[in-house]
Amino acid sequence: MITTFDFLIFILLIVLIILLFSVIHYLKYKYQNPISTDDALLNNEELLNHARKSAIEHRSSYRRISYRPLFSRLNSNHRFISEVYESVIEDVSSKMLVCPASEWLLDRSEER
Repeated sequence: MITTFDFLIFILLIVLIILLFSVIHYLKYKYQNPISTDDALLNNEELLNHARKSAIEHRSSYRRISYRPLFSRLNSNHRFISEVYESVIEDVSSKMLVCPASEWLLDRSEER
């Protein structure tokens, strides 16, 4: 039977193994850039070779990205702009002076 202490030791070992592999991976790829682009002028062929090599070595993530936070922020920004627009319309209706940016906002919304 597995005790909680054994389980904690097991989890600790897994975390240490993951940490070890992360450090090894970091050290392996840290100094692997053979072409130094700092203050270097590359001709077209060298630049194309570097671009090809970088494209081949590039690792992309296969996990799905959630766009929900972006849509939430987009909706929040839309609400804010709509509120400002309504406020500017009220100011113009009451014959108040508005700044040029407010006039620009009204002009752009009328184009729709």
